[in-house]
Amino acid sequence: MRAPVLIVAAVAGLVLVPLAHAGLAETPVLTSARNEVVPAADTHAGGDPLLAFARSRPGNPNAFDAFLRRTTPGGMTIVKLNRRGYGFTGGIDSPLVVYQEIFRRQSNLKIYDIDTGTRTTLPPRVNTRYWEYAPSISGDWLAFTRDLPRNRSRIALYNRSTAEQRILETIGRDAFGYTGQVAGNWLVWTRCAKQCHVFRYNIAARTRIRLPKPTGRGNREHYAGSVTPTGVVYAARSGRACGASVKIVRFFAPGDPSTGTVVARLPRERDLLAASTRVNGDGSTDVFYDRRRCSARPAWNIYRITDPAVPPRGASKSRDSASSSTRALESTSGTKRPASHPGSRSR
Repeated sequence: MRAPVLIVAAVAGLVLVPLAHAGLAETPVLTSARNEVVPAADTHAGGDPLLAFARSRPGNPNAFDAFLRRTTPGGMTIVKLNRRGYGFTGGIDSPLVVYQEIFRRQSNLKIYDIDTGTRTTLPPRVNTRYWEYAPSISGDWLAFTRDLPRNRSRIALYNRSTAEQRILETIGRDAFGYTGQVAGNWLVWTRCAKQCHVFRYNIAARTRIRLPKPTGRGNREHYAGSVTPTGVVYAARSGRACGASVKIVRFFAPGDPSTGTVVARLPRERDLLAASTRVNGDGSTDVFYDRRRCSARPAWNIYRITDPAVPPRGASKSRDSASSSTRALESTSGTKRPASHPGSRSR
C-alpha cells in the first residue's frame, strides 16, 4: 500500500531550547534527521522511563515504523513494534503499549506487553474492515479513531474487560478528527471543521465539554489535546496558519481560568499535531509532542515541556460544564493545518 505521507525531515540540535517568549522551556527528546511523530510516554513499574514514537525509514520520509524506547540504569533498549508493514504508535499504560499496524491496505490495532514481549491483536469489535488508528490505552479502556466510507470518521471508546464500546462522536465528510489521550477517567480528542476544537470526556459521567477559547485571531484553533489521570488537559492553541502564534495551554488545574493558562509558546514557524502527558513521581507533568517546522520542507521531531507540580485536587473536582456560547461552533471559515493524523487513511 502507499505509505502514510509526511514530508522530509531535517536535523535539529540536541540542546535545551528556550521558547520565544516567557514560559516553560522546550527540551529536545528525539531530533534525528528523520521524521519522528505521535509520542507517548509512561514510567515502568521499576522506574524505567518509557517512550513510544513513530519514525520514518532511512531515505523514505513517507514510510513509518512504531518503536518503544526503554531507558534503564544499564542503558537503553529500542523495540520495533510493528512486525510487518508500517506502524504508528498510540499510547502506553505500562506494561502495555497500543500501536497501529498497516499491512496490505488494512490498518489494525495491536498491544505489546513490555514484560513478556508478546503482541496481541485486538478483537473484531475494535479491528473491523475499516481503518482504525490513533489509539490510546489506560487500564481497561482503549480509545481510538475509525475512518469510515465517504470521508467520515468516529471517535470510539472500548472496554477490554466488558467489551463495551461507545461511539462518542461521528465526524462528517467536511471535517476530521482524531483521538488524543485516555488517562484514568478522562479522554480528549480533536475535531476540526471550520475551526479545530478539543473535547474532554468524563468516562464515568458520560459527559463532555469543548474547551473554551478567548477571543482574538491568534486563538481560533485548539488541537493536539492530552490529559492526565486527574483530568488536567494540555492543548495547542494557535491562529489559522501553520506556526501562527502557537501556544500550549493548560486547563482544569487549580487556578486555571475557564479559557486555560498559557504555559509555553513555540518559536515562530513551529507547530505540533499530537501530544501525550506523563505525570512524574515529584508531581510534575511532562508533555511530549511532535514539533513541526513550517516550511517548504517541514521536519518533525519529538520535544517535551515539564510543568512543575500542580496539586491534583482541583482537576478531579472540575465540572464538565460550559456556557452555551462555548458549546456552539464559530462560523469563521478556514481549516487548521496539518489536516489529519499521520496514521489516518487520508495520509
